[in-house]
Amino acid sequence: MISGYNYHGITVIKNSYYFSMYSNIWGWATWKDRWNNFYDSEMVKYQEIKNQKSFSNIFINSDQEKFISKEFDKVLDKSINTWDYQWTFTNLINKRLSIVPKNNLVKNIGLGHVNATHTKRKFKALLKTLNIRYFIKFPLKHPSVLRQNVLLDIKENRKKIIDNSKLSKFVYLFKKLLKLN
Repeated sequence: MISGYNYHGITVIKNSYYFSMYSNIWGWATWKDRWNNFYDSEMVKYQEIKNQKSFSNIFINSDQEKFISKEFDKVLDKSINTWDYQWTFTNLINKRLSIVPKNNLVKNIGLGHVNATHTKRKFKALLKTLNIRYFIKFPLKHPSVLRQNVLLDIKENRKKIIDNSKLSKFVYLFKKLLKLN
């Protein structure tokens, strides 16, 4: 898939984009056959392989596996209503990489909106990146090799763990109570 969203906001790389194991879905596109032939909203294969060694081999480290597995489990037990974790899972098990721009190219005006389907709550960490949009420079500078940028994926995973931590959620709710948000 191709994403217009960069979780980091800006990355210091020489190319116009990089390859990531993450499927960030703001401002994205994919090929019809990838979606129609592989997307599994029920994550049936996850239920089959989540305890197998081959599943662990997908991830960079155990922290990443724990975090992502926990999110996938929430999808299965219906504690979160989403469609994008299923897409991420599909891409992970099929060893697909996403194209991510060097700098964030989208501005999400619906995040935290009262009428939003999945993002009614304001996500402070995401707003920092999603409210700043950059423009892509042409001509594009292409990576010489189609290979995952492991360092940026590790950095993204660390940020996601912090952004989704209980402490981060507590701070958000506390500020909301104080009407500081």
